[in-house]
Amino acid sequence: VALHDHFSNCFMFFRLSDGENACASDIGVDVCASCIARHHPTLRMTVDAIAAALVGRNATYRNELSAADRLLALSEAQCRDTRPLPIMRGLNIEALPLSPPEVRVEPRVPSRMPGATLRLVSWGSLVPGKGFHVLLEAITRLADPTRVTIDHFGRILDEEYRTRLDQYRVRVRFEVHGTFDAAALHRKAPEYDLAVFPSAFSETHGYVVDEAIVLGLPVVVSDRGAPKDRIGSRGVAFPSGDAARLAPILAGFLADPACRARLREGLPRLGPPIGAHVDAR
Repeated sequence: VALHDHFSNCFMFFRLSDGENACASDIGVDVCASCIARHHPTLRMTVDAIAAALVGRNATYRNELSAADRLLALSEAQCRDTRPLPIMRGLNIEALPLSPPEVRVEPRVPSRMPGATLRLVSWGSLVPGKGFHVLLEAITRLADPTRVTIDHFGRILDEEYRTRLDQYRVRVRFEVHGTFDAAALHRKAPEYDLAVFPSAFSETHGYVVDEAIVLGLPVVVSDRGAPKDRIGSRGVAFPSGDAARLAPILAGFLADPACRARLREGLPRLGPPIGAHVDAR
């Protein structure tokens, strides 16, 4: 059984009931039921009915996982998050990291003045849990937010959230581009100084981090989930959801352009080649 996300132990996939804080390992089904009712009102079930259904669901998943010859997770971080959960307790869960993408791009040296501005890029689905608002909030805390620009690429899955982001336009220069062509992103990658992925989700892998690294970009990630374990000296992690802690990191990149160059030369901890990944299965 390959556990690519947290669906086996969370109907909402990411164990993030309030949108910001990770759920405790000993959370009760009553809390889970309230979360499901809030996010899926079309179920037309009472919280008690959902809780009763969850008890049965958990028992079924436990039986299925117990019968597996091997349980494979995508990262050690996923193992750490999963092993303490009641449904998983006592099961042997192995980490089998994914392989990085094979496309590699040599970044060009930007023609603009080094350090004059900081150009950021982020991509992935646009939902609150991915934390794009945390990045915008951090930029507003800089002495001169106009020196930073950011482009976001990815499907807009929450239009209300997209509209809420407009409040930051007073001080932050950013664009939300929606769906994008991967080849176009490869071409544009050399225009950016950093890729930033401020996800609040407990990402089991975070493939966008690998994509940024093979595109030649340094990365900034939140400290939740798997990405922080793979960035090595190619990136920096900050406490998830903490714009106040992210702001000085960005300010440092503005004040010391050489820091960007050092990160760009840093060594990440990418997974094994695809052949080794397949053989290990």
